[in-house]
Amino acid sequence: MRYQKIESAIWHDEKFIKLTPMQQRLFFYILTCPHGNLIGCFVLKRGYIIEDLKYLPKSFDKDFRSLSESGLIYFDKDTQTILIKNFLKHNPITNPNQQLAATRILKELPKSPILKTFLVLNEGLTKVLPEGLTEVLLKPDSDSVSDSVSDSRTEYTYTPKISPSEKTSERTKVRPSSRKVTISTSLPENFVITEEIREWAKQKGFDRLEERLEHFKDWATANAKKYVSWDAAFRNAVRQDWAKLNGGGNSGKTREYSKLSNIYHTDDPDKYSKVRTTVIGED
Repeated sequence: MRYQKIESAIWHDEKFIKLTPMQQRLFFYILTCPHGNLIGCFVLKRGYIIEDLKYLPKSFDKDFRSLSESGLIYFDKDTQTILIKNFLKHNPITNPNQQLAATRILKELPKSPILKTFLVLNEGLTKVLPEGLTEVLLKPDSDSVSDSVSDSRTEYTYTPKISPSEKTSERTKVRPSSRKVTISTSLPENFVITEEIREWAKQKGFDRLEERLEHFKDWATANAKKYVSWDAAFRNAVRQDWAKLNGGGNSGKTREYSKLSNIYHTDDPDKYSKVRTTVIGED
């Protein structure tokens, strides 16, 4: 389940209060609809909105056009891609897990001029994207991204230009430091098992990941734990069998490995037999 922040200050926002009640309801739907994601840029088809909000098509076109012209959203009709302008300002990317998810989402989005607008508005996010991804996203299918945006302004499609002052304002809000800063954070609400962890567990012979994750999240929440990398913390929990899911003789080996790993500072289970030989004297 996703959680979106909607600040009470929205009721004093000049653009928002000029909308009609139905247009405000439409904006709230776009913010919270099940088709959204954690970056506020996603495919949203006209038919979905009409069906979910029981709109008459003509009424929807009028309200959507007004919402677009207000500057609260950008929309590309050709790809049905929508961008909520200040989404990441109120729902920022806060941990490596979310960075991986944001990267995956951007790769999966259809090629659209909206992506250039997204990267300009969220310049800070580009600093943590994989090398080369930004260039691929910015590469237009036509000769000019700006031409493509202008040509797509038909019916309820509207993509406002970003003024130089607006760009400067966004840059000052997100100004990453050249020095790497590590910050411990609480357990993310949407923390999940990544494909990288699943592959690691498969290679190391660890199973029952979902049960281990449930125990790990309960433990972290109950103890108000904070980590720089939650993926690394979860790997330790799996490696050392915090959930105590390894039965029989294997559980004894896991406990013994955990103790030895603390002594010899090794976190690789493949080195277990070598360490055990050194300490106990067995081949």
